Parts: sequence; C-alpha cells; structure tokens
Amino acid sequence: MLKIAIHNRSISGGPGNFLKRLVDAFDKYNLAKVVGVLNIFQDIGLCCSIASKYYFKPYVVRIDGIYFDKKNTTGPNEKLNKNIYKTIKKAKGIIFQSNYAKNLVEAHYGKINIPKVVIMNGAPLQKIYKKKNKKKLIVCSANWRIPKRLKSIIHTVEELHKKLDCELLVIGNTRYVQTPAHDFIRYIGKVDAKNISNYLKKADLFIHLGWLDVCPNSVIEAIASGVPVVCSNQGGTSEIIKKTRFGRVAICDADANYDGLVDLYNPPSPDIKEIVKEAEYVLNNYQSVLSRSDRSFIDIKNIAKKYANFISSLAN
Repeated sequence: MLKIAIHNRSISGGPGNFLKRLVDAFDKYNLAKVVGVLNIFQDIGLCCSIASKYYFKPYVVRIDGIYFDKKNTTGPNEKLNKNIYKTIKKAKGIIFQSNYAKNLVEAHYGKINIPKVVIMNGAPLQKIYKKKNKKKLIVCSANWRIPKRLKSIIHTVEELHKKLDCELLVIGNTRYVQTPAHDFIRYIGKVDAKNISNYLKKADLFIHLGWLDVCPNSVIEAIASGVPVVCSNQGGTSEIIKKTRFGRVAICDADANYDGLVDLYNPPSPDIKEIVKEAEYVLNNYQSVLSRSDRSFIDIKNIAKKYANFISSLAN
C-alpha cells in the first residue's frame, strides 16, 4: 500500500480540517497508509504550501494560495511567497484546489512544468433533510475578516428580509468585523468543526461572498450538509457551485485579475441586487435546484481517491 508522509498536519483552520478529513478517508477506504514525516519507508510526502525540512523522498505540494496584497498587510509578499516558491520548485507534483488558484499562482510564479492537477476540497456527504422552516434560515460561516465581506452578506439579508420572512445565522469569530444588531440576525461565534453540520443541515440557504477565495471549506461543508449556496463570481468558489450545480453564482463582481496585486483588505462592494436575485431563486426553487445537483464532486471519498491516484503516479 502507498505510504504517504503528510507534513503540516498540525495546521489549523480550513486547510487543517481538510487534511484531517483526507487522512481519515485514506484509512477508511484503504487508499493509502499515512506515516510520520521521519519514516524512512515512506513512498512520498504531501505538504500544504510549504514543505518542512524533514523529508527523505519526493513530495507533492497542495497549494493553498499565494500572497498578492498590494499593501503587504500581513507582511511583504516577496518574503511570504519565498518558501512557497521554493517548495514548488522542489516538488514532484502540484495539487491546486481550483483553476483560479492555478491561474493565480502561475501568473505570479511563472509556468509550472511539473505534473499538476486541480482537485477541489471535499467533505463527507450528509443526508439532505427536508426543510420545515416557516422562516427561511440563511447561514454564513467563516473566520471573519474584511475579505470575507460579512457586511455585504448582511446587506443582502436586509434586502431579502423586506421581501420574505427570513433570518441570518452567522457562524464564526466576528471580533475583527462590524456586527450590526438586527432582530433577524444571530451571531453564535466559533463552532467546533465537527458540530457545524448540526447548524447547516437545518438551513435553507448558505451565502458566501468571500473575495478571491481559492476553495473555501465553508462552502464545501454547506453543500456536503445539503444546503444550496449562493456565491460571488470571483475567485474559485464559483467552480464548486458550477461543478455540483447546488446553488447559484451571482454575477456581482468584476472579472478576476490574475497577474496584478490587489488591495485584499479593502475589497469592492458586490452588486447586492444580483446576490438577492440569485438567493430568491434558490429559496423559491429549492426542489428544482436539489434535483439538478450532483454532490459527488465534493464527496471526500472521491476526493481522496483523486489524491491517492495522483500522488501514487509520482511516487518512486
């Protein structure tokens, strides 16, 4: 059996949650054996964005993204990208989470001529529950920062609330963003990853307007929990919706600029009317949206098979 040493297993947030699901799927479906990074009998390594100094065999890198903020908000782009580019240069293969991510990285790093593949994130599929909400429940989830555009989500729900009986449930840490008080908005704070589906499965709609996201795990989790999604046409999120056909893409932002720097922490305001239109469509045509969907594209079993097949093809 293929022995994979996974680096960066202690990382947190979305990438960490995905890696945990991937490791569990490797084991559950007998696809690969995960070993320690110091195991000399490993066949190949897998790392997220930056390889550790401990590896004895070739490795594949899963790229989470790069730094392209023109104001260097979290530090100089060149310095932050240095180890990512070094990891890419020495890798045996590259896994991108979306075509957007691939285009973005190659626009800044240059053409990558080693084996590469696009494999989006995944999660275990949950049963789709019949919705019994008289009041439409809309959910959003993130570790909230300005680029996630919570303000625009709230504005969208304010407009929807004028037309129908609905409420917004906000999951995640909101300490860095404004949280206006409305009787139709509930802020529940950070929720353990294993418990998020308990909230999602009751929802009628999930809204995600994160600006230039590569492949947000919150959207994957929503679809896996049976909640249709409305998202922006920017970044890689729309690729998830187009693949699964479980929601709608609002044409509410300008086209992506791959090769330039952006003011990442001062995103433009999306066209709220377009988001409201698509949200209304999903809420009014739920069964139709459901009947056309195909969630197999984000099933962690299928995602893990794609990972195992690609990594196996590169192992010595």
